[in-house]
Amino acid sequence: MPKLIILTEGIGKREVELKPGRTTIGRAEDNDVVLPDPSVSGHHCEIVIADGQAKIRDLNSTNGTLVDEVQITEAVLRSGQTIRLGMVELRFEDPTAPQPQQAVARPGSRTSPLPRGVNLGEIGQARSAPAKGFERRTSKFDRYFLLGTAIVMALIVVLLIVIFKYAGAR
Repeated sequence: MPKLIILTEGIGKREVELKPGRTTIGRAEDNDVVLPDPSVSGHHCEIVIADGQAKIRDLNSTNGTLVDEVQITEAVLRSGQTIRLGMVELRFEDPTAPQPQQAVARPGSRTSPLPRGVNLGEIGQARSAPAKGFERRTSKFDRYFLLGTAIVMALIVVLLIVIFKYAGAR
C-alpha cells in the first residue's frame, strides 16, 4: 500500500497510508491529509492512486508543489521521491512502484528549482549589506523640529552668556 512519510517535525502523524482513488492534502480540515502549517495552502494538492500508479497534481497552491525540488503542476510519483508543499517535506513510498526518476512536468509549466525558505538559524540575523535603493524621506515636521531645536539651543546659549556676564559683574 502506498504511503506518505512526513519528514518535517511537528506536523503530527508521521505516516499516512494512501488508499486507491483521490487523496487531498492541505491545511483545511476537509482534506484527507491535514498539514497544519501556514506555508501549506488550504487545498494544496491531490494524489490519485489508479491503474497501478500514483499521480500528484497541484491545486493552484500559493507556494507550489515540488517533487524532488522541481515545481510541478502534475507528475507521476515514484517510490522514494520527496514532495515539498510550502515548507513541509514528505516522502512517497510504494513497494510496488518503480524506483525514483526525475519528476515529469507538464509541458509549459515552470520546472526550475525554487529556493528553500529561511532556516530557523537564520531568523534574526542581519544580512551582510544593507538594502539599497531606498531614499530617506524628510517631512515638514522633521524640518520644523530641527529648526525649533536650533532656536531653543541658541536661546539657551544667549541666556547662559547673559547670566555669566551679570553674575561676574557683581
